[in-house]
Amino acid sequence: MKNLTIKRMVCIATFAALSFVLYLGPKFPLPFFPSFLEINFSMLPIIICAFMLGPIDAAICVLVRFAVKLPLSSTGFIGETADLMIGMVTALSSGIVYHHVPVKHKTLLAFITVVISWVLAGIASNAWFNIPMYSRYYTGYTFSSGYKVEDGYMFIVNACKDAFKLISFGTVTDVNGENFLMYYLLLAVLPFNLLISIVISSVTALVHLRLRKLYDMIGVKKEDKEEDLSDFELEEKSNDIESNEIVNPAIINEENKKETNLESINQ
Repeated sequence: MKNLTIKRMVCIATFAALSFVLYLGPKFPLPFFPSFLEINFSMLPIIICAFMLGPIDAAICVLVRFAVKLPLSSTGFIGETADLMIGMVTALSSGIVYHHVPVKHKTLLAFITVVISWVLAGIASNAWFNIPMYSRYYTGYTFSSGYKVEDGYMFIVNACKDAFKLISFGTVTDVNGENFLMYYLLLAVLPFNLLISIVISSVTALVHLRLRKLYDMIGVKKEDKEEDLSDFELEEKSNDIESNEIVNPAIINEENKKETNLESINQ
């Protein structure tokens, strides 16, 4: 039990460290979204942790990533807090589904949960946290070039207008302070989070299927691990078992000859 606890702690620390490195690592915006929406892969180790260890362990990874990143924040802690919300919702929901929902295809259901929870959390955090907080943050903000922002909300609105035109193929041109939030959620937040959650889930699925030995090391149940096997692998496994149970007739004849020779010697 003590060794298992130590292994879990080591795994949590490893996943949290990997997530933090990926959080600081390569980030890149997509040309058809607002430039401040950047893709990173820091959720990949957290989702694996949720599947391997459980929702609480994955939530701890999210908290560690958040705490370590705070001193390096360049967004007044707003971006990190939003990522904390999305990470907690995604890690807890997917981990609960994978470990505590008794369904046949729970791995597939867990990945679907990742996408749905990620998108919903992204929409909620942007609507009720990011936009209001960034509006306050940028109001009165002075850039290094000397430009001072008078109205933070309109600064964000103007920064997104070109992206909205590109995403909508030129059909959205009347963006203003009143309709901005609707356009922002529908044209930017929803497709961006849907895209990144599907990409991260796809990459995580490939990694997840190759970690069975590591799962055994920390005590993952055998039935949980075998559910992730493909139909081909399960069929191949069953064929091997059946072939081992079949007795070769040549071996039986050889053993009978040996028994006959022993009997003649004893006589």
